[in-house]
Amino acid sequence: IYVLDGDAWLWEFEGDTAAAEPLRMTENQWLMTRLVHRITDVFYPAPDGQHIAIACPDDHSLDLFVYRRNDRSLHRIMPGNDIETAAIWSPDGQHLAFTRYDWRVKWRELWVSSPVGDDPVRLWRDEDGAWVSRFTFDAAFSPHGNYIAFVAPIDNYGQVLVAHTNGANEPTQVSDPGAEAAMPRWSPDGDWISYLSSLQRQKQLQLVNPLHREYRREPQKTAGSIADYAWSPASYLIAAVMSGADHPDELTMIRTEDGPTSPISDHSHSLSAQVHDIEVSATTISSDDEAWQIPILMMRRQDLPADGTAPGIIYIHGGGQGQFALPAWQGYSGAGTTYAANMMLAQMGYVVLIVDYRGSWN
Repeated sequence: IYVLDGDAWLWEFEGDTAAAEPLRMTENQWLMTRLVHRITDVFYPAPDGQHIAIACPDDHSLDLFVYRRNDRSLHRIMPGNDIETAAIWSPDGQHLAFTRYDWRVKWRELWVSSPVGDDPVRLWRDEDGAWVSRFTFDAAFSPHGNYIAFVAPIDNYGQVLVAHTNGANEPTQVSDPGAEAAMPRWSPDGDWISYLSSLQRQKQLQLVNPLHREYRREPQKTAGSIADYAWSPASYLIAAVMSGADHPDELTMIRTEDGPTSPISDHSHSLSAQVHDIEVSATTISSDDEAWQIPILMMRRQDLPADGTAPGIIYIHGGGQGQFALPAWQGYSGAGTTYAANMMLAQMGYVVLIVDYRGSWN
């Protein structure tokens, strides 16, 4: 899926064989302009491989379309002057959830519909100015697609609510009142909803049964605040990125039942002990005018020849204020993603140089 001359195109493959020509999914939509700047904000492919949601800019709106592959048809979801965005699909591809809001930012709504927009159901509406500007509900479908968890304001706090995708019940609050709740996610077996709670000042994991709120679990607390996390497929382990004054940027394994947390990696440990085949070192190079020594983080696989013949990659990030060149799993401006991706490139045999030019301009 890609954008060319402002429109969406689809090139299909059968195994390793490409179709003779691509399919044009939209006409004269001028994608990647006005309200949309990132390709990930344009295309939302469904897990079933048969539907692709596409965000198409208009004068004062952002319209959501769905392209259906089996009959090559394009369906506009909820036509009008309002903005539809942040599309997510249920795991079976049978439900599409999205945020809809007024272009004047006076209200926002959470909707669920069929893959082509039939029978849309509104699950929630906000008119609180402090929340309307947050265009997404951080929504997540249950593994079977019957329920959806999302974050909405209750008594001035963000709370996790659960609703049936057909709108048959009023959304039910499942998070603890009196504290901010965020990042709801379902366990792969569907038995638990996890979320981050700020009840004890630091963000810590809480687990609740989506249908029986009285069934709760509080996993072993981490030493610092949790910034991001992911369930294991077996539903009894959670990998979490945690940071704190004494435990910076630590990747930790949390057991959902009783048991200790297990640190995996942090930058107070030797990186060579964590990734055995890669040497991570710090060096500097001179600026063009030789007025500055620019720090560089270098990643190099230890078995590469020392004669300078190994291929190199220089990673240059945008935003001179960002601290990207640090050996950590999590940090300012998504540094953990940068670190992981460059570590992977180093393991493939490239010598990777991450340039740290904070404070520069152009």
